[in-house]
Amino acid sequence: MKCKVCGKRLRLDKECKYEVVKVPTVIGVFSGEHTTVFEAFDCPFCGCQNIVNVKEGSTDNKEIKSVSGLIDFIKNYADIEYEYNPCVKEDIPLVNLDRVVELINEYCENEK
Repeated sequence: MKCKVCGKRLRLDKECKYEVVKVPTVIGVFSGEHTTVFEAFDCPFCGCQNIVNVKEGSTDNKEIKSVSGLIDFIKNYADIEYEYNPCVKEDIPLVNLDRVVELINEYCENEK
């Protein structure tokens, strides 16, 4: 594989592989985004990160499961309203951030 930035060839040793987790923003959660896990390698020449794979399905990472649980909890109890946005020509979620903070605190108390 070649580095997507400098173009030099990368050797993909499994010892150098690591996971990158993309957690959706609060707005993204209500738009249907999910936590995504990628497999990545760093280029030894320029240091840039190269994403090589999107991991499908569940993961054993406790932190990711906790974030996913929090996202589901918020989606179930946030009373989301939607408003049509003519710029993107679709309904977008209107999020009450105070309510989201309350739900996060409640979720954290339940996880103790």
